[in-house]
Amino acid sequence: MMSSTETAIRPVVLIGPFMVFALMLTSCSAADAPPDVSGCELRVAWDPYEPYSYSTGGVNPVGYDIDVVSRVAEEIGCSLTFTEMSWSDILVALQDGATDVTIGTGYKEARAEWSWYSESYRDEVIGLLMRKNAAKNFPGKSLEGILLGGLVLGKTTDDTYDKATEAIFARYDDQIKARVSEADNLARLLDGAIDGFLVEVNVASALVKRKAVADSVEFHPLVFPAGAYRLQVSKKTVSAERLAEINAAIQRLAASGWMSETLKTYSIQ
Repeated sequence: MMSSTETAIRPVVLIGPFMVFALMLTSCSAADAPPDVSGCELRVAWDPYEPYSYSTGGVNPVGYDIDVVSRVAEEIGCSLTFTEMSWSDILVALQDGATDVTIGTGYKEARAEWSWYSESYRDEVIGLLMRKNAAKNFPGKSLEGILLGGLVLGKTTDDTYDKATEAIFARYDDQIKARVSEADNLARLLDGAIDGFLVEVNVASALVKRKAVADSVEFHPLVFPAGAYRLQVSKKTVSAERLAEINAAIQRLAASGWMSETLKTYSIQ
């Protein structure tokens, strides 16, 4: 999945499932019956991005985004199949109509030519993860200010940045290290090869917990909003009418409190 640094980076201060099952009795009316999914199947492409989408070894992935798309499908009477892909392959598959939906993506105007974007269902915030007690050595109040202080930054695979941020990176090219995964960036950080890397705060928390290194790292006080995240849907295979159903379902789930409660189950800020 595309990392949350895809949108413009601006400093902010970070303030920091239930499912209802209906018992279907033989006396229930047709209106009480579950949606008929026989005529609608949506192919969902996903990539690992814990806590939003990840595998625990089961048939299907898990995570907040997976819960959202699954519940939306239930609401509109569709069944789902899941296929794990790299983020770059997901974009190609959406454009070609080889998959129908992907999860947890920010709006990009160029991609809107060949894909629909749903209503937003969550936000992302980017943090600068550093070694413990290192943040005080880089007191800058902007990304450029931190780099001016000599910080060596690791880029992350599939992260994309706006033109202003790329221009900043170009000015400090000797301090910007090649793209690797979040896990490999964490290893580089702990080994001292970099001073920090930009990562979505909940993704970082899940990774740090899984690697059991919470006592070895910290976030810099400066954090960055990455905006609203949505389902991205192929225009080749999904109609505008189906998109409207998806959006209505997202609105209902948000209004009911289901989304906020489900966020809590994953400890998502």
